[in-house]
Amino acid sequence: MVHCQKAKNMRRSGYTVLTTCSPRNTEYVKAQGADEVFDYNDVDVGLKIRKFTNNRLQLVWDIISTEVSARICATALSSDSKNCRYASFLTNRSPRDDVESIGTNLYTIWGEYFRSGSTQWPASREDFEWGTKFMELTERLLVNDQLKPHNCSVKEGGLHGVLQGLEDLKSNKVSAAKLVYQIAKA
Repeated sequence: MVHCQKAKNMRRSGYTVLTTCSPRNTEYVKAQGADEVFDYNDVDVGLKIRKFTNNRLQLVWDIISTEVSARICATALSSDSKNCRYASFLTNRSPRDDVESIGTNLYTIWGEYFRSGSTQWPASREDFEWGTKFMELTERLLVNDQLKPHNCSVKEGGLHGVLQGLEDLKSNKVSAAKLVYQIAKA
């Protein structure tokens, strides 16, 4: 399952893009390039994805990275797990022991040491070089109108408004939009 803004570029790379969302966002997600969209509220969504892929799905990218989304992904992945991979943010793992779990943390693209809580990441020249190439590609795609940013919802309140936005996110009041807060007049 992928974020809709990445769908068109994944299709350009030869992937068939399957994703989940609420029914109210299905048309938006398809317009962003998803080949097939499933309702994440459906209790059988994982099984429906597995059936749609003829039990051949081997790669999932879980951008939500919750226990529920990980279970959906685990059910959707092929029962023949020899090449199955589950990728997510940070250190989330697939609930299936037979599936390779890959965590990502893009902070390493800056090529500098950093620490988050008790976890430390050393500086990585390889990640920095990859990040540089990725940013150059992203800029070209944006300039050529081949990559569209997610819908933005511009909100009032500056930095104080962000606190309400976080509450809105937590309460699932935000859908198919990124919240943006102006903190200074342009």
